[in-house]
Amino acid sequence: MKPIQLGGIAVKCNPLVVFVIPTAAVFGLLDVLLLSVISLGIHEFAHLIFAKRLGVRVIELEILPIGCVARIDPDSLAISRDELFIALAGPISSLSMGITLYAVFGILEIEAKTATQLIGINLILCFINLIPALPLDGGRVLRSLIASRTGYSSATKLSSYLGVFIGICISALGIYTVITDKANITIFVVGLTIVLSALSELKSVSSTSIKAITMRAAKIYSGRHYRTLTTAMKSSTRAHDAIVLLSSSHYNVICVVDDDMKRIGEIDEGRLLEGISKYGSNVTLKELCVDRYRLR
Repeated sequence: MKPIQLGGIAVKCNPLVVFVIPTAAVFGLLDVLLLSVISLGIHEFAHLIFAKRLGVRVIELEILPIGCVARIDPDSLAISRDELFIALAGPISSLSMGITLYAVFGILEIEAKTATQLIGINLILCFINLIPALPLDGGRVLRSLIASRTGYSSATKLSSYLGVFIGICISALGIYTVITDKANITIFVVGLTIVLSALSELKSVSSTSIKAITMRAAKIYSGRHYRTLTTAMKSSTRAHDAIVLLSSSHYNVICVVDDDMKRIGEIDEGRLLEGISKYGSNVTLKELCVDRYRLR
């Protein structure tokens, strides 16, 4: 489905969302769906507010059957902890909403079905999103915690693999409920959505890294300064593996070493990108260092 632009943010809808409304209608859950949309709106608005306050640019908003995913520009992160605060803003807002509604309805002695559903939806939103797997907020918290050590792209890769694993486990649980005559289609849909979204995050890793390098080059040209980060990598490392290990907040230089840990050359991120463009992403760092593959 083609994204639409709203306030400079690309908004797209996951194809699985098409099945949500008719499914809710069949099971008589349209009221729950409406309350979920309201709660999700508040949840995502909290993300956007924190991102704006921290000066982080949101580049895409994807609507999923289990909520929305706000994707940020990694090059606009001043420090990796910024994403942690942005990611936690959603679950905290949902938890606060659930607790506040529980207190208010308790004081007013309101026991309406709608009130109970609204409290439950917000609490479920909070705890599901804390699962440490992309594309959920918990996965973004995990990525922010390890990005300072591994680099943003590598952290995305690790969190995405964890998302695929957890999604498969949840889907398997959904299938088990069918086998045991306790069918709960919601569990299976949640698991399937997590798997597909995590795979989408994995596919975007290389393109995000390339875009980050391009944007960084433009900012350096315009006068912005970056600290240099030198990372040692084996000469047999493929370019597509090397690029996801680069830091999003530094200008990267790769020190290429052989099996004996002896330095055989040096490649900066610009030359790495040029090498991918000329020879493809499977080219090794050693090939980029030798004379016949040297970039001019």
